[in-house]
Amino acid sequence: MPGNTDPRNPGSTVFSRPLEVPAVEERIRKRVEGAVRSQLGLSGPSPADLKMAVEQASKAAAQSAVEITVAKLADDAARESGRAGVLDRFKDKLQFAADGMKVIDDSDQVSDVLKKRANLMAKKRAALEEAGFSPDEAFQILLADINARG
Repeated sequence: MPGNTDPRNPGSTVFSRPLEVPAVEERIRKRVEGAVRSQLGLSGPSPADLKMAVEQASKAAAQSAVEITVAKLADDAARESGRAGVLDRFKDKLQFAADGMKVIDDSDQVSDVLKKRANLMAKKRAALEEAGFSPDEAFQILLADINARG
């Protein structure tokens, strides 16, 4: 039943009528006719029934080839369109991140916050060493704490 079906299934069609491309039909017909004549060992004119069978098969194969090619190229274009959207969203996110970094960099409070955090870490390391951890162990505990917080 012709109609709008999945273009990735051979023999299905998404076109309202068969697509005819005479140049493709002719190319296929010549190849099929030569191959049939060679395999069957025919010489001279082809029998009318054989000629009709080759023409019908070639026409069907050409229509299928054209439909598959058009559907594949349309699918490829749709995929490319989707990729472009992903790239645009990624670029938007990068711009948003860059804008956020600029706001942080321009802020007068950032240095104060970073200094306070560094002082707190230094106090924590000193407290760990006073509790009996070696300087290396205290440092490793601080690193684990920082990694756990993200």
